[in-house]
Amino acid sequence: MPGDLALLLGAAPLVAAGRRALPPLADRVLLADVARQHPGYFAPVAETPGFGEALFRLVRELRSAGYDLADLGPLLDGTTDAAQKAGALTEILATFEERRTGFYGPDDALVAADPAALKGLGLA
Repeated sequence: MPGDLALLLGAAPLVAAGRRALPPLADRVLLADVARQHPGYFAPVAETPGFGEALFRLVRELRSAGYDLADLGPLLDGTTDAAQKAGALTEILATFEERRTGFYGPDDALVAADPAALKGLGLA
């Protein structure tokens, strides 16, 4: 699986930096918990399973595009149809990133992965 390959190629530098592996599904659970606890714009839908899943997909897309989830405010200002939406999303994602500091998952490992470690020519 892509996540397993990312961990194989990118976990070593994260471990060397003192980060610990997240258990499977921990990001989904943590993100849903952060959203449920946030009193802002998304409170009416925060308990729904679809909202947590949509947030998780958004996080994966933003991370894979190289965005810093802890500092999205300037990028989101003025981009939504409701003034409170961007601020609430920014706060949820920043809190999520803060709470997972010191940990890593497959998405983090993918960013840190060293493609040379695959030894692609030897594999081919």
